[in-house]
Amino acid sequence: MGIVIEDAALVRRVARGDALALGLIFDRHASQVRSLARRILGSDTDADDVVQETFLRLWRNAAGFEAERASLATFLSVVARNLCFDRLRSKTRHPTVHLPDADVLPLVAATDPLEGAEFSEASAALHAAVRWLPERERQIVELAYFGGQTQSEIAMKTAIPLGTVKKRARNALRLLRAVLRRSLGVET
Repeated sequence: MGIVIEDAALVRRVARGDALALGLIFDRHASQVRSLARRILGSDTDADDVVQETFLRLWRNAAGFEAERASLATFLSVVARNLCFDRLRSKTRHPTVHLPDADVLPLVAATDPLEGAEFSEASAALHAAVRWLPERERQIVELAYFGGQTQSEIAMKTAIPLGTVKKRARNALRLLRAVLRRSLGVET
């Protein structure tokens, strides 16, 4: 059985540029960091990116680590959690839209041009209304309706309590209903 070096001593070595010490820390804590990132992001690829960035930040900022304030495991978890939330916010601000192939799109306009025009107008009004939602509600709507995620998946991915996700979804639908009725001229 070999000698076990404490985390704080390894971090001090990392601060002096010891890559072997960083490797030992990585071996000790990477699975915990990856598990946390995977739970929040729901993606293996994104979780791997967060793990890499977490240990890169430790490499760059090891001198600033204060063992008296928190354990290394806690420090790494906080860094990873913040990176996950940054990633989620970035994806919400700049969502990737996946459009279906043209041959899968509904052919509403081909059967009735008037119905197709009404559908296009309603679709444009819906997208405009979603853009006007407050950030908290818009995030839930985009993940649920454009991302196809359940409320439970959204709660896990964003680390927002399920009850809060449900409340924000209800608020968003209430706001959308009011905005769409006004913009489409529907009587209440």
